[in-house]
Amino acid sequence: MYRAPREVVTHPTVIRVLAVAGGLVVMPVLLRLVNRCIDRCVQDPDTHYRARKLAKLVGWVVLLLFVAALLSDRLTQLGVSLGVASAGIAFALQGRAWPVRSCRCERPARRNGRRTQARCDGAA
Repeated sequence: MYRAPREVVTHPTVIRVLAVAGGLVVMPVLLRLVNRCIDRCVQDPDTHYRARKLAKLVGWVVLLLFVAALLSDRLTQLGVSLGVASAGIAFALQGRAWPVRSCRCERPARRNGRRTQARCDGAA
């Protein structure tokens, strides 16, 4: 039952677990670097907030795909499952009736740096 350390370290499952752990360590570091770049480059508060949120979302999606690809034995199954999931989401959102405003509305006003409710002038 005793295995030599070399056999344990070279086992495919151990290599996959170490790669996943490495991804979990590296991704937050990369996100911090990207957020520092966003902090330096983006001045507008709304754009700054959205850019940081987008960077965080993209980073975690990439990490999720990385982990799924590592833990999946066959990448074709991963591609098929992602395709089926995205088709299901598209089909579910297709029947959703999104509200459309019938009047021209002003852009939201700002008071003390915060958005206020948009006002409609009633014109179609």
